[in-house]
Amino acid sequence: MRFLIVALLLVFPVCPALAGGLTAQDFAYGFLLDIQEDGAIYSLVVPDEVYRIARRADLADVRVLNASDEVVPHVLRELGENETDLRIQDNVPYFPLAENRQGGNEVDLAVNVSRRADGMIISIDPDNVAATDRSARRSYLLDLSGLKTETGKLEFTWKNGDLPFNTVGLQESDDLVHWQPLVDRATLADLEYGGHRVEQKGIVLPAKPLRYLKMIGQEGQRLPNLQKVTAFSEKLAVRKQRRWLSLGDGRIGHAGARSVIAYNSEFHLPADGARLRFPEANSMIRASVQSRPDEQSPWISRCSAVFYALRMGGAEINNDVCSFMRTNDSQWRLEIIEDGAGLEKADRTPSLELGWTAAELLFVARGPAPFTLAFGSGRLESDTEQPATDMILQAVSGKESEQIVRPAVPGRKIELGGKDVLRSPPPPLPWKQWLLWAILCAGVGLLACMVRHLIREMGKSD
Repeated sequence: MRFLIVALLLVFPVCPALAGGLTAQDFAYGFLLDIQEDGAIYSLVVPDEVYRIARRADLADVRVLNASDEVVPHVLRELGENETDLRIQDNVPYFPLAENRQGGNEVDLAVNVSRRADGMIISIDPDNVAATDRSARRSYLLDLSGLKTETGKLEFTWKNGDLPFNTVGLQESDDLVHWQPLVDRATLADLEYGGHRVEQKGIVLPAKPLRYLKMIGQEGQRLPNLQKVTAFSEKLAVRKQRRWLSLGDGRIGHAGARSVIAYNSEFHLPADGARLRFPEANSMIRASVQSRPDEQSPWISRCSAVFYALRMGGAEINNDVCSFMRTNDSQWRLEIIEDGAGLEKADRTPSLELGWTAAELLFVARGPAPFTLAFGSGRLESDTEQPATDMILQAVSGKESEQIVRPAVPGRKIELGGKDVLRSPPPPLPWKQWLLWAILCAGVGLLACMVRHLIREMGKSD
């Protein structure tokens, strides 16, 4: 028994200590985070540099450290999950137009219109109309030339709720002389009966730049007196924004009977869209965008489309983005189904661009500031431990989330452990197996000693 104890004491000292907690030196680089000091949970969009350097496609080698070099809880989520769409709101100048008493048509707007140098209307003096009876308004002129953003919706407010039910049409013009139909029929209503209310105060506009609009009452209807016209821009995704990365010119080859162009992004991106940039105008191909995580995996088709770049009248027309489910694959290729760009004989291949959306990182401000976003660690490349916690998401899911979550801004990039820590460490020594074999050998040795001692005792008895 004493032999076994001595053997165990000899084995244990050479066993390495269990891996301690992570420190800043376990990561290659970091960003210092600028935060407000009175917050509890902070949010930031993961910088592009993190995706370029991180060793894990799921960003599992990213941590947030406080000034005491302690890891604080954090979680990653897609920006689309709680995205807030905002609209820019502007007041629209409007001018009531009188009905021509002789012909019953609208006033010719080209007569006596005063405009500023930027095109914005100052006043309209329809002197060919003898009187302007406001109760006889059949049309309004709306001046959108002074708006800074493209208008996506108009909302009308009428005086004293004087809008029972009206059908209107919209015309557009760039010079107040030539008019084109924009919206044939739109309904504006504000009805209340039996405790129920039907309200329709807005008109959705086509997505295009607009300068001047004329709203005309349909079917002889006279429009009530306007009090306010509000323009709302198209929805602005202030948090979610697709980025684009060009993989450059690829290498053309063959896979079976079809030509393929191979690309390599060299790092993992949460890509969900692709587009092509042709070296020559008026090019068109039918192709399949394919990807895979590594060389041992099979190719997976992400999307198939007709890609083109056509130049007409000095303007270039391109196809829509080829969208697909998000993937973090690093190897990409283009399989040519139908070549309309002469790629086999061309000197250059089209450039493949990947569209991707950065994730949002939420962390708890535990411990002293400043906080550091640390990333890039070969030590965590094969680690299965997930430090992220969903408790943060539960804490910010309520109505008071805007008061709880404060913004954090990535500041200066700093070097922590440097490039050396990006390399995967050598595989750990099998100390557990060695220890087991040592115990087994010690047990066999102890058993042999016991047998030898027993034989000697038996010999003495004989």
